[in-house]
Amino acid sequence: MKTKKSISELIKEIAKNPNEEVYSAVCVVSSVNETERTIDAKPVDGSGEIFGCRLQASINSKSGFCPIPKEGSFVLVTFLNQLNGYVALCTEIDKILIDTETEVIFDGGNFGGLVKVGELTSKINALESELNDLKNFITAWIPAPTDGGLALKTLLTDWGTSLIVPTNKTEIENDKIKH
Repeated sequence: MKTKKSISELIKEIAKNPNEEVYSAVCVVSSVNETERTIDAKPVDGSGEIFGCRLQASINSKSGFCPIPKEGSFVLVTFLNQLNGYVALCTEIDKILIDTETEVIFDGGNFGGLVKVGELTSKINALESELNDLKNFITAWIPAPTDGGLALKTLLTDWGTSLIVPTNKTEIENDKIKH
């Protein structure tokens, strides 16, 4: 008498099949879903299109390492089973998503953390503004006879009290990404 097997038992049996070979197919990327971190791809051998092929281990994951292939480029899709595959290799990559709570290190990390562009731009803009103010003070100053430069000294003293506090490295450095 045969017993009914659950779906999970059947899947386990298929996965354990020693006669089933792992195989790969060269494909052309037809579309990319960056949110789900999957692609649709058309095998170059003319067989049916592959939908929802994984770009990383977990679909819809927001963390980890995930290369995003360029549409129209070649990829090597390796199949986990008859229905599911993942991108093993890419010929062209549009971008690489690296989402991690730990650090990312490029070229040994000898140059420190990556610059936070927004914070650095704000600091540079504030400095440029201060330099423009100084330039305006100096060019607008009209020497007064017999004051010995007192008027200029007063203008510069008032201006000098608003100078920016020196930048601290931690204000403009992302220390989780080192290069």
